[in-house]
Amino acid sequence: MGKMGLQEIQNSLMAESRQPFRSFFTLSVLGCLFTLSMFYRVSTAVIAPNLVRDLDLNAKTLGLLGGAFFYSFALFQLPIGPLLDRIGPRRVIGSFTLVGALGSILFAFSPSFSFALLGRVLNGAGMACVMMGTFKVFTLYFPPERFPTLVGTLLAVGTLGSILAASPLAFVSSVAGWRVAFLLTGGVTALLAGSVFWILPKEEKETSVVRASSPDQTLGVVQSIRWILRTLVFWQVAALSFFRYGSFICLQGLWLGPYLIYGKGYSPVQAGNVLLLIAVGTILGAPVAGRLSDRTFRSRKGLAFWGMTLYSFTLLFLVGIFDIR
Repeated sequence: MGKMGLQEIQNSLMAESRQPFRSFFTLSVLGCLFTLSMFYRVSTAVIAPNLVRDLDLNAKTLGLLGGAFFYSFALFQLPIGPLLDRIGPRRVIGSFTLVGALGSILFAFSPSFSFALLGRVLNGAGMACVMMGTFKVFTLYFPPERFPTLVGTLLAVGTLGSILAASPLAFVSSVAGWRVAFLLTGGVTALLAGSVFWILPKEEKETSVVRASSPDQTLGVVQSIRWILRTLVFWQVAALSFFRYGSFICLQGLWLGPYLIYGKGYSPVQAGNVLLLIAVGTILGAPVAGRLSDRTFRSRKGLAFWGMTLYSFTLLFLVGIFDIR
């Protein structure tokens, strides 16, 4: 065997030995980005009194500031899919999350509502790619049989962002101020965005993704969307998500914090503890719901019905039927 053959074998063995580390590092970076995305979603709830004071907000502008992240986040879901197919997750995730970092930093330095609103819009647009981009990475670079485990792990890790946006954010804001907190998270987001360009395969492999896309495939995507929009099941699930997730994220992401602080006399840290418990419940409830669906109910509809019933019952505490003090 020649010298070149031995060198190729050695390089191959070295690459295989580095693969577990590279996979772990890739998952860690993407998991951290998704955690930050979840953090940004609900971060305005516990610091709402600070925002009202420092940016001279009223209820309308506070609500708009909290919702700005979701407006741009939802809008950019439409181009994210085609971009991931055409130019690959490396450039999409890396570039978009840099914009998200810029939005967080702009929000931290905002002197007025207008600048803060722009920061939240950029933040939402930048983080819009993280979940779908990570799913794309899973499908490209990991075995198909690992996909459910990877997705479940990602969602569980991401919920930590909701925890960080509760009591920890309230504590940091009380000690150093909310601006410092968002400056730090913006810096961390920028570092993670830069690392995406290093850990994911470079342009040579992305060009193969570009070649895989064709006008026929693009047309197929459009036709698929039209077919989905004409499907009754889609609208049933969409309605369920609209009322359940919409009201849930409205409370967790903004209004529950001010309600507990101004309406019930909680301190910001106490309100943060309540929000933290909601995040913990989400982490614990997801795997339990999966097991109940497979082992007990044996019906997704039955589980969804009782889950929505229980969720609706908890809202009775907020309308004053039960006292939460």
